[in-house]
Amino acid sequence: MSFESKMKKHIQQVFDANVPNPYEKVEVKKTFNLKKMLMPLGVAALACTAIVAIVFPLTKFGGFNKGENSTSEPSDVNRDESPINEGSKAEPADTEAKFAEKVSAAAAPKAATLSSLDANFVNRTATKTLQSLDYLFMNPLKKDYVISPASYLLGVAGLAAVSDGINSEAYGLNDPLNETKMLLENWNCFSRENGEIVSKIDSGILHQQVGSKFEFNDTKRASVEDGYIATSAAPLRNYRQQAQEYFANNVKINMPVPDLYLDSDSVVTYSTLKFSDDADLGETAKRRFTKGTDMIMVDSCVYGDSSEHTYDTEMYDATKYVAFKRQVRNSDLLFIIPKTGVALEEVLVSEAYTEFMANKTNCMAYGYIPYFSVSNIGMDVSDIVKNSFTGTEKLYSKLLEDNVDGSSIDLKMIQNSEYGFEKDSSVGQSASEGGARNPGVDAGEQAVCLNVDRPFYAICLKDDFPMFVNKVTNLKQ
Repeated sequence: MSFESKMKKHIQQVFDANVPNPYEKVEVKKTFNLKKMLMPLGVAALACTAIVAIVFPLTKFGGFNKGENSTSEPSDVNRDESPINEGSKAEPADTEAKFAEKVSAAAAPKAATLSSLDANFVNRTATKTLQSLDYLFMNPLKKDYVISPASYLLGVAGLAAVSDGINSEAYGLNDPLNETKMLLENWNCFSRENGEIVSKIDSGILHQQVGSKFEFNDTKRASVEDGYIATSAAPLRNYRQQAQEYFANNVKINMPVPDLYLDSDSVVTYSTLKFSDDADLGETAKRRFTKGTDMIMVDSCVYGDSSEHTYDTEMYDATKYVAFKRQVRNSDLLFIIPKTGVALEEVLVSEAYTEFMANKTNCMAYGYIPYFSVSNIGMDVSDIVKNSFTGTEKLYSKLLEDNVDGSSIDLKMIQNSEYGFEKDSSVGQSASEGGARNPGVDAGEQAVCLNVDRPFYAICLKDDFPMFVNKVTNLKQ
């Protein structure tokens, strides 16, 4: 069976299957005593950004794009080729001046304390979201890349919130509009220590109508907008520039929006997410990593250098892989390492996540984690969304005028993502723990060596929700 066939079969299985509860405990065969030892000093930071763009071409009942009301210029003129990261802007046309009045207000201020997602919501959505994205990591020809399940779910929820008939239960969503607002409230906050911001999450949604005529209904639009949900309109010639400027000014995200190559009237939903977290994780040293058939030495975070210098962690030892979680500061990194003889692509990310959550145990561990950074531009995840469609959807019905047809499923979904787990940080503070033991500790308990010395998955977790998933097979020397 070809990879494409396997991919389509897997996507269909995702939406047909009953998804297991990742928090349903099963019998654990192995237990570990707990103890806390001194954690070595060092500084590390993670920084990650993702932008998802969902594109839906517009038609009016009776033929909008080819009808007499259409004033669109030829596609080679309309395509947005403006430099989205520069301040220059073309002389506004009449439609652009008119559209300028249709941009919604700035985003709400960030909360000064980090929020936590409801565990029930995480339970309903995390595994389903990961399962729908599994196939992206199954292709052995694709090496290092990153995708954001959080930004993907935010985009799907944002689309479902302004549409009718979408099977939102396929993603674990019960109330798309209110759950979208809940996600945005939880993912717009920061945390300070000693006067410095050490953790910060920014996110937002922009529904943008692109084309020659404004097709959003103002009354519907007002009921959708929120502090972190905006609507706007732009002509084809500079829609990317408008979206880029909105996110830079109001959500503080400067990552380029995806190039969508639009040549006709459309609606675009952008969901954006940026997360940074600084912490003292351990000393930095050169450690080995398998790169193809070679062994190379790379900069690594050493969180324990021997069985006498360990760290309390959670792990799960499966047949094909070992998974363990390392706390950063206000987030966690879940590492999934295939065992000898097992290819990384043979390990399903959703399965490993679910099994870890159900079977994890505590142990004393030591080892090292290589620093890494991954970026991915133009990841097409359209088939995942369209596969859940039933043909009864009315897309953007809660935003568009009633005479605009939203029944087409000619939809495109693109994601740009980048992630970095780095040794350098603008904020470095001591997070050392004392050497006191927990009651009932067996002083002779054997520590577990957990080295990340081969290709791996690294899942960035916030409140146990998978914010970013990295596939790492190559590292710089």
